[in-house]
Amino acid sequence: MCQSQKINLAALVVVLLCATLLRVIYLSDTSLDNDETLTYLRTQGTLDEQLEKIGTPGNHVPLFFLFTGLLPHDTDFELRLGALWFGLLGLALSSRVTEYLYHDRRLTMCIAIFVAVTPYMVRYSRYARPYAMLFFFSLWASWLFLRLLQGKKGWGLYTVVTLIAYLTHMAAAALPLSQLIILLWVKNPHRMLKKWWGVQLIAGLPVLLWLITYNQYGNSEMGWIHHPNLGRPYYTITHILVGYSATLTRSYLLVLPAVTFAFGAGTWWVIRKGEWPERYWLMLTVAPLLVVFLVSQIKPLYDERYFTPVAPAYFMLVGLGWRYIPRGYWNAALIILISGGLTVSQLAGDHFERTDWKSSSAYVQANVQAHDCILLDAPHRIAFSFYYPDAPNVLPYATKDDLYAGQPPSNLSSCRRLWLMIGDSPGQKAKHWLETQQIIEITTYPKMYAYLVNYTSHQNGVKILPD
Repeated sequence: MCQSQKINLAALVVVLLCATLLRVIYLSDTSLDNDETLTYLRTQGTLDEQLEKIGTPGNHVPLFFLFTGLLPHDTDFELRLGALWFGLLGLALSSRVTEYLYHDRRLTMCIAIFVAVTPYMVRYSRYARPYAMLFFFSLWASWLFLRLLQGKKGWGLYTVVTLIAYLTHMAAAALPLSQLIILLWVKNPHRMLKKWWGVQLIAGLPVLLWLITYNQYGNSEMGWIHHPNLGRPYYTITHILVGYSATLTRSYLLVLPAVTFAFGAGTWWVIRKGEWPERYWLMLTVAPLLVVFLVSQIKPLYDERYFTPVAPAYFMLVGLGWRYIPRGYWNAALIILISGGLTVSQLAGDHFERTDWKSSSAYVQANVQAHDCILLDAPHRIAFSFYYPDAPNVLPYATKDDLYAGQPPSNLSSCRRLWLMIGDSPGQKAKHWLETQQIIEITTYPKMYAYLVNYTSHQNGVKILPD
């Protein structure tokens, strides 16, 4: 190994260590959210019970949950361990794919740094859900597809990896959409296209059988997703690249223009001079985004995390845009600005902060009295009950903005005190109702308020009706 190779290897090790630090810091301290709690519940019981729990919503495939169930998963840290490993493997694979395709160590280092520090990848590498695993197998499947496009062997491995990606999350459907367009673009594609259809049949059949078998237990409605507006695609791209969430902090004022410039420069270079690998990255960026946007005007399916299979293409276009800039001070300054800004924004901000169900539930458990009732909005009951499984009189309300003054429901008639648990800050209706009550104390936690209210049946109560 020559001196330059040793330097590059050492640099990659440093990047990997920094990525690991960002992914493990506070990992065991942050509370599980509702989705992560559901992951835990789906790993419990016999295999048949697990499969039924996984299939009940009608919009999940089983592989990630079964894999998590094979690992230790009794603590918050252990439950997130699978996502952590796949997040780091995704970083390593990104470096390998870039080196193989472009034989450019500087570009490889650029991609590695970007994947290591971008908040989107950091978040889902420390989140007990399938997205880090989906990123890894989607990137691997894309790499194998590009190798086949170059005339290399490997149809068997491509079939296996594609099958795993499909069984990890149904968002992997973005891959065959983009690959089919590329194959139809290639001259004389008939022989390869025939084999490709065979792979899709083999890899897609288990998913189809799963949906037929388990969709009977529930439905795949996703009521929290709304119709996207025209500005949503740009928001999606910037959210995946820099974690932008519609709030312009100082770090975003520096990083967002730099990343937008690099992404635009990479896209323009691909349109003008790109070969098949670059065209594939461009198609993987555009086609799923456009199709999901149009379909979501009728049936909303548009959510940023469902674009995880195409995230490697976004990162590649940023890297290609960075390489498009002439080498020198500006070239180095851009990657330092982006990586430094993203790292500082995460460490200095509240990126690692979650709704603190762990501390708030422990406080309620230590202070609850007979004839107390605990009110939570319906989705948050799952996370709260995970940390306080024997909580008495846990009652749901619809959302914090549906809370208002009125006649008390019959199930509150025996309550003398109410614990009102509200994530983030109270809505206007909740504030209006709280102003009419005798509040005993207010306890605040990260992204959580716990109101203890002196409540009797003759006082104004809580009534749940839609707006």
